[in-house]
Amino acid sequence: MPLNVNARLNHFADWLATPLGHYLASAEMDWYDRTVTDIFGYKAVQLELPQLDCLRANRMAWHLCAGQSLGVDLRCMGESLPFASQSLDLLVLPHVLDFAANPQAVLNEAERVLMPEGRLLITGFNPWSLWGCAV
Repeated sequence: MPLNVNARLNHFADWLATPLGHYLASAEMDWYDRTVTDIFGYKAVQLELPQLDCLRANRMAWHLCAGQSLGVDLRCMGESLPFASQSLDLLVLPHVLDFAANPQAVLNEAERVLMPEGRLLITGFNPWSLWGCAV
């Protein structure tokens, strides 16, 4: 991620601590908790936003948070993930595509690293909505 994209992502992470951001984060975490609970496999990765533990309700033994943000377990870029092809069972992208310099490259990497029956969970803002205008 270029520095300006990383700075915008960190600014968004700070915004999540505001009352409106907390409301959004709470709603998204409820959704992630319900969704990831019954996804099974061996390896799960969350890309970016370590402030939101989107995998906390998942029961896979191996999971980590990767990306450029402060506080991640593994530093890497979404456009070039350091995982073998078809090695992940679950990949979570909370608002990653909102801030990616090249969202298509991130999605191509997601397809490469996911197992054939792997799951990709994406949250983000509709860029044509009022929420999207603020991003």
